[in-house]
Amino acid sequence: MADFNFFEPYLETSDSPSGLRVVWFILFAILIAVLVTIQVVMNFEHNAVKSDIDSIKTELASDKINSPLNRVIEKEKVTQMLQEAVFELVILDGVIVTTNNVDIILFDKINSQVPESVYVNSMAIADNMVVISGYSDSYDSVALFQHQLRSLEIFNEIFAPAMSETQGNYSFTVTANLQLEVPNAN
Repeated sequence: MADFNFFEPYLETSDSPSGLRVVWFILFAILIAVLVTIQVVMNFEHNAVKSDIDSIKTELASDKINSPLNRVIEKEKVTQMLQEAVFELVILDGVIVTTNNVDIILFDKINSQVPESVYVNSMAIADNMVVISGYSDSYDSVALFQHQLRSLEIFNEIFAPAMSETQGNYSFTVTANLQLEVPNAN
């Protein structure tokens, strides 16, 4: 007795799926081979770059590079210190010029207030105080000198701590405190 397969004519059998599988397998193998090759090449390049970086670091750490670099750094520090010193000297010069101008103006203002019978021997400015020494032929002339100094309005206290008479002349010392400048109220 023979078996008959009545469904055989209705079954589709194709040979192409096995060929398509082979093509997909080959493409997959090529893709893996390309990825592995790229990874190996990248690894070699990474190692080459890393060895170059290490050699450059070693060269930079050598005395051949560091000794001139250290000299340059030291010279930059010295240059910076010299620039700071020049800046301070410029400021100091400005202060000295300004102070000398103020002193000359102040001496001119004080000299304009000296009466005829008063002779000034010395004037000294220290901080915010002016000390004037001299002599006069009368006590009233010294008082007039003090009064005229008050009219300048640059002193807040004027007094004569020492006055003595010697052979008709009065030796005196006048001490005046300079007013501190107040900024304009406006």
